[in-house]
Amino acid sequence: MGTSKPCLLALTLAALALAASLQLGSAQPVYGDTPSPPFDPNDPDAAYLFGFPFCRCSDYRCGTTPYKMMRFSEQTLANGNYQVCFNFQDVGCQSGNACCDSILRLMDKIEIQAEKTCSKAVAAVTFAGVNEIGSTHFDTEFTVGKIRITGLNANRATMQSAQLCITIKPPCNSFDVFFDSDKLGQPGIYQYAVFNGGHDCCPVCPKNESICDCISVFEPNTRWRFRYRDSELKGDFNYFSFNIFTVPSDYCLEVNYRPGYCCDQTLEEVEVAIAPQFQDSWWKLAPRYWFFNTDGSIFQSGAISTQHKSDLGLIFKGFNFNTSSVPPGTELVLTLALNATLWNNTDAFPCGQSHLVDEGGICDYLMYGNQIHDGQPVMSPYGDFVPSCCPEGVYLIENPTPYCGCTDNKLESPYRLVMEPQPVTVRGATTYSFRVDTTNPVPPESNAEVDCNGMDLDAVRLYVLPEIANSAAITSVMFNNKTIPMKNITFGNDTYQYWIEIKELGKAKPAIGTSWKLDITVAGAAPPSICAPNALGTGECEYNFFGKFSLKDLEYQCCAHGLSEPTLVSEEPEQCGCDANILATPYRLDYASAAYTRAADATTLNFTLTYDQLDCEPNSACCASDLKSVFIEMDTTAFVSAAVTPAVPGGVTVEKLASGIKLTALFGSANGYDVAVRVSGQKTLASVCGSLSAKDGCKYRLEGGYNVNQPYGCCPTDVTGV
Repeated sequence: MGTSKPCLLALTLAALALAASLQLGSAQPVYGDTPSPPFDPNDPDAAYLFGFPFCRCSDYRCGTTPYKMMRFSEQTLANGNYQVCFNFQDVGCQSGNACCDSILRLMDKIEIQAEKTCSKAVAAVTFAGVNEIGSTHFDTEFTVGKIRITGLNANRATMQSAQLCITIKPPCNSFDVFFDSDKLGQPGIYQYAVFNGGHDCCPVCPKNESICDCISVFEPNTRWRFRYRDSELKGDFNYFSFNIFTVPSDYCLEVNYRPGYCCDQTLEEVEVAIAPQFQDSWWKLAPRYWFFNTDGSIFQSGAISTQHKSDLGLIFKGFNFNTSSVPPGTELVLTLALNATLWNNTDAFPCGQSHLVDEGGICDYLMYGNQIHDGQPVMSPYGDFVPSCCPEGVYLIENPTPYCGCTDNKLESPYRLVMEPQPVTVRGATTYSFRVDTTNPVPPESNAEVDCNGMDLDAVRLYVLPEIANSAAITSVMFNNKTIPMKNITFGNDTYQYWIEIKELGKAKPAIGTSWKLDITVAGAAPPSICAPNALGTGECEYNFFGKFSLKDLEYQCCAHGLSEPTLVSEEPEQCGCDANILATPYRLDYASAAYTRAADATTLNFTLTYDQLDCEPNSACCASDLKSVFIEMDTTAFVSAAVTPAVPGGVTVEKLASGIKLTALFGSANGYDVAVRVSGQKTLASVCGSLSAKDGCKYRLEGGYNVNQPYGCCPTDVTGV
């Protein structure tokens, strides 16, 4: 018994095309003369047409034949023709083998696979010294050609001394060309079948010193499956992972075009196709691989080398699994690391055009293993070669395998995020500083699948204000005093949150007490904090720390999630302690117009709240202030209502005070609004505000802060004017 290599790829691919044509009812007759036995080409059981010798027999096993056809001699004749002669070795029959016994009684026909284009090249055929050219036929209607010598009527005594000689004309005047050795995998190989008198027993044998054959099957004839799992672009590599698994035995039917038991075959080799442009640089395209067992452990990994090159693309071998060691519901996982500079598309694998289907975006695979029947390896009673099984198929890059999630308990991580309280503004850009402190984590839960106590730190995600979550707002990011390349900074959002993610940090867990500094610099206007409001309504930043990347799942196993450590915030200071300089803020409140409505007997005073960074003195801390409230000093005896447009997230609180009105809201930073104040009666700006101001306008105060320790450190004050 031997394990075959993928030598019949071209033959089996062509066989699939024939199978498709049969499904359309377009099969050709088996012979140019009367078929033996007769058959219906539309018969759904006509699967025997899918491989040499393309005829229905009760037994195809090579071990069934009593005669081995051996190449005896070959010569090139004076006229340029080539002659090859074969002898027949009598190996006898196993007791009780009806097929073998029938061939011993009468061997009537020999068929040999041959190159289709050589159909006119046969010059002479003799068997046992008798000219058989008149009984020789060359068939070209199948996926491969074949020459058949019929009516031989040879008994055992004849076969022991008989010799078959074939003379071949140019351009087919060589053994490998005429006998299709390239399709069979290597020079010198040939495939033949011998038939009994009834033509219903036809053992098929590949013949060479190094035998190469396999039973080509497709998914209904094997329990093994190969599917795309996931893909992820990370750092310098584009990772692709694939699932290899089995289906229940009810989903498998044994092959019927030739003898074999491939449903429960072993799995010993796996091949994946790669595109022609990478065939000469396969080790550059895919530098590394990992093979995971059903328990998630790695049983093979390393650099891709010449040992992994195959005609189809890449081959992985040196293992032996069976359908019991990979039962349904479990899977093996193969992960390939592709060079991202050569292939950075995660939505397509560089497999080239499928040989099995015409549609694009579909990839081929091959798998190999030995035949298994009733739990035991299939053995020949004669010690002959037993072909292996080579299931093949296609897969799509779609519907990645769902991942069950990562461990997000912040306390099980050794890292904590600390937000420094005061950003620094320099020449119109503001830097926000954070610390990642290393501390003692709590032990994982007893039933935890992943232990994150020793996780590395590979990525940090901060949930930020919407206006910060884009590449135009972020000018630079530094981690541990090193600038992070912009390619390693990504932005994202969902229905509720926006975030910035700093990736490829690659920091192994350091000693407890170690701190790493994270600095994020924002261009232009900047609030006291870039962090989005969290669910608790406090000032802490929401974040994720990612680590322990799985090459099996192509996901992080640890994703510590929480809020930054509490920052001490002082009580709101008295207003006399804040910066009232109007030149230290980019905000202005301007009066626009007044409109009287006679029916309601009310006047609406319209103001505009504008933002312009040029209105702010350089390097002033309040230039980076947010805006939390607007106070307009006025006579409120006639005040009715106030409105702000566009709508402010969270709404606006309007307070009527003795000295004016106060509008409190999360106005944010760098936003403009219209403010409409409604008073009863027909009023002018002067009548509402004039007596309270040194000018003919309303005095106002804008309140905000430039850091979390001083949330109301800015209170620029001015008069609206007319």
